[in-house]
Amino acid sequence: MSKINIPEQVLPGFNGIAELTVDQIEKFSSYLDQMLVGTKPNEINKYLSATLNIKSSRAIVNTIISFGQLLESSETDFETLTDGLVESFVEAQSDQDNAEGYEKKIKSLKKNLLLIFKNSKKLKLTLKAYKLKAENENVYSESRIISDIRLVFNDELQETKRSAIILHRLHLNFLKGTEDNEVFFTLDLEDLHKLKENIERTIKK
Repeated sequence: MSKINIPEQVLPGFNGIAELTVDQIEKFSSYLDQMLVGTKPNEINKYLSATLNIKSSRAIVNTIISFGQLLESSETDFETLTDGLVESFVEAQSDQDNAEGYEKKIKSLKKNLLLIFKNSKKLKLTLKAYKLKAENENVYSESRIISDIRLVFNDELQETKRSAIILHRLHLNFLKGTEDNEVFFTLDLEDLHKLKENIERTIKK
């Protein structure tokens, strides 16, 4: 029995990694080697889906994120780690097949995993950054601002001269644990200027 336990929810990602072509895994491993430390999961997913046209991109990203603890040791033996993961993956399959296609899939998984690990220096630091961010209760994900104009009616409804105000709705997405959440705030122009000043001051720091 293998010592590495693979959670059921990341098994689809292993299948996705096994199905990567030679060209796809070479480009992906090169991307991991050159990416900026702290690159967000949705950016990695975007590269896989949009650039490499991989349909199982999200499952692959979830699986790669799960490698965090496995990569923490500075003296990780990638060959041993790969063998352990492949062994665990095989054990987790409820419909193991000894056919040629299955054997080819396992060989591909081992080769692709090993290439990912050999180019995982920045991935390791990125996963550490994810872990540090996750220690906070709410972690920012993304945002957008929707602007809208609203009429202000006076007492005389027949009056053709009307005033209006412009309101801005700030939509924030954030993670609480592993759960996606969202919250909305209504802002005016003065609020936007204050928000901009705070952001610019923080960036300078």
